[in-house]
Amino acid sequence: MEKPDKNPFRLDDMEKQNIFSVPDGYFETLPSIIQAKAIKPRLELIWFGWRRWSVAFASVALLLMGIWFFTHNQTTTPAQNLAKVSSQEIIDYLKESDITQNELIESESDAGINMDQSLLQQLDVSEDTLLENLDTQDVEDLI
Repeated sequence: MEKPDKNPFRLDDMEKQNIFSVPDGYFETLPSIIQAKAIKPRLELIWFGWRRWSVAFASVALLLMGIWFFTHNQTTTPAQNLAKVSSQEIIDYLKESDITQNELIESESDAGINMDQSLLQQLDVSEDTLLENLDTQDVEDLI
């Protein structure tokens, strides 16, 4: 066990002295130093402006491309697309594919049936009227 100090330490008994020193004119120049550090450099403001203009330019460019795409996007029918293909290209495609002549004939006859049905719908004639006219005409002579 340690022995207690015979001379206790007390702050009141110590001599007060200033151990810090301030350079001459420090407090006179302090406000200008603080103000210089508080003002932001102009370079940051130019960067913010440049970024804002680049975003605006990109937005306008994107808007113009969208307008051009949607106004110039013309829808074409399959017949128009087929008209762009030459007969030789169609023949070459059919030669390279695995489609037989019988399959082509069947698909053409199916298309003809669908076409006949759509023509009948466009005529807006009832079936009874058609059957009466077919009975009166000799169909074998027409064939």
